[in-house]
Amino acid sequence: MTNTIRIGTRGSELALWQARMVASLLEERAGVETTLEIIKTQGDIEVDTPMEPGVWATGAFVTAIERALAEDDIDIAVHSHKDLATISLPGLVVVATPPRAAVHDLLAASGPEALTILQRALSGEGAAEDLRVGTSSPRRAAQMRRILGCEIRPIRGNVPTRLDIAERGELDAVCLAAAGVKRLGLTPSFPLELPIDRFPTAPAQGAVAVQAREGSTAASLGPAIDHEPTRRCVTAERAFLERINAGCHAPLAASAVNEANGSIRLHVQLFNDDGDLFEEYATGADPRRLGLEVGQRALDWVHR
Repeated sequence: MTNTIRIGTRGSELALWQARMVASLLEERAGVETTLEIIKTQGDIEVDTPMEPGVWATGAFVTAIERALAEDDIDIAVHSHKDLATISLPGLVVVATPPRAAVHDLLAASGPEALTILQRALSGEGAAEDLRVGTSSPRRAAQMRRILGCEIRPIRGNVPTRLDIAERGELDAVCLAAAGVKRLGLTPSFPLELPIDRFPTAPAQGAVAVQAREGSTAASLGPAIDHEPTRRCVTAERAFLERINAGCHAPLAASAVNEANGSIRLHVQLFNDDGDLFEEYATGADPRRLGLEVGQRALDWVHR
């Protein structure tokens, strides 16, 4: 490895923000120089392919970057943590999880009328059945159908593109992660932040994964930029995902928080094809064990 740490990343605005954040942390805390290497993934190339279950294999946004890491073309890979498979490629390890951003989702409405209808539906004063809301997340779609009663339309594109869809009135609203919006400094004209207690999010949403080759010098830098509270929450959420054996297109949610006594509180949801819901809150001291145990109970529900 050279004296400069080569950081592999996608080229989207959000991916570059995340990579630059990691680069800044490495330079500040580990005293190393960094450079960014932009790598196109399948998800970046096939921009017209719908993000629907069964269409994409797991890893559409990470496989090319992981391959570059495995082949020593880069020293560190930076991913949106939720895009990673629960089991890394042989020889690759997640060495750090920096501080997490906002975890919750938000709706960006097309105007004040749509926003008012959504607010009323969220408070239980009606339904948004006449509104068309854009998302390609089965989890978001299932939650919004159940709670808001709206019509779901599939969309693709980066964060600014999806916000523009609402701003232009092509749909009545779009649903997306607050983390990406806030990290890019964007301000939707008519936002509605969704409470995470009713809309728990995808495992590891808002978190960044720093990946390296096992045993490499770059891997040894991980502890300098790791954030233990974030890592513990992500560990519980992804253990649930691992036990369910599902990818990022499954209609499930797992949101964890750190309790004052040092334990983890995990809130999960799992929807079946009929829209029925498994939901559980659980607390435990060992994040991985907690996620696996709750995941097993969810599986038992599926196979009941």
